[in-house]
Amino acid sequence: MDIVVTGCYGFIGSHLVREFNKISEYNVIGIDNNIRGGKASLALLSDIEQANFIEGDLSDANFVSSLANYINLNNCIIFHCAAFNGTGNFYESPFEVLKHSTLPTVQLLDFLGKNKYGGKFVYFSSSEVYSWGVSCGFTSVPTPETADIVIGPPEVYRWSYGSSKAHGEYACFAAHKTFDIDAYVVRIHNIYGPRMGFNHFIPDFIDRALGGDYTLPGADEARSFLFVKDLTFIIKELFLIKCPKSRIINIGSDVETKIYDVATAIMQKLNLDPSLIQCKKSIPGSVKRRCPDISRLKSELDRDIQFTNLDCGLNAMVNHYQNQVNLQVEREFR
Repeated sequence: MDIVVTGCYGFIGSHLVREFNKISEYNVIGIDNNIRGGKASLALLSDIEQANFIEGDLSDANFVSSLANYINLNNCIIFHCAAFNGTGNFYESPFEVLKHSTLPTVQLLDFLGKNKYGGKFVYFSSSEVYSWGVSCGFTSVPTPETADIVIGPPEVYRWSYGSSKAHGEYACFAAHKTFDIDAYVVRIHNIYGPRMGFNHFIPDFIDRALGGDYTLPGADEARSFLFVKDLTFIIKELFLIKCPKSRIINIGSDVETKIYDVATAIMQKLNLDPSLIQCKKSIPGSVKRRCPDISRLKSELDRDIQFTNLDCGLNAMVNHYQNQVNLQVEREFR
């Protein structure tokens, strides 16, 4: 069976490729346009020889059509991670975020539908699709999959990503109706781990603290953080061992932690005085709280989940980002 991971050079995609590649009966195929990468794109995958990597832009219909030469469309699972992610990018490059987080999904589903694709299609969405509802006070926390999709105002560039992910969810259900594609949506919540660049809170704060910058926007906000190894384990369980009954599944931790408390733990692990932290206002559009209701996930897995303790995960992050070789590679990952 072919396992295809789009966005394979990205943070989550690269970890999935490495995990899937351990299973000998699967032919792993990675696809990426390398828009964010340089050397960092290949760092986590440089020692993998069995997997096949195809460089191309899924925004290009001609490239998408060529995938018929590489993928067994009758015996395949596609994990569609391709997007232009990174919180900093939402504000600095909103049009690129929109383009590379919407067109690939539409082009790929159109191609699969017209070629009578017979496998699973797993779309990696985001909690950003409902976040504005939390900010407005009518979306509950912990948040279930049944929550309304609510996108913030278009003049706030942050929503370039959330709106793209919402578009992708609608595209999956439309393709399911039109082409009978076996499509699933996984809404991931604040995944963290080594080799995720600097455009996310935990690595960004580690990097700035190492440089003597202790400012902390949104110190009073709260998030539920999930270590990337937990994510890859859950994805394998859901789609390679089981077959989900639900079309939308939240994936994340149900333990909510204050941003200030995470920053304090990071400072302590760096042997820095937490009193140096300078609390600042949240950046525009940032939601006050984020924590998924994962009762559906537990039901699908038919058991409780033992998540990596946040303290252990932060140890791994600090160790990784203190390594100068890793830092040089991460600098090239936008």
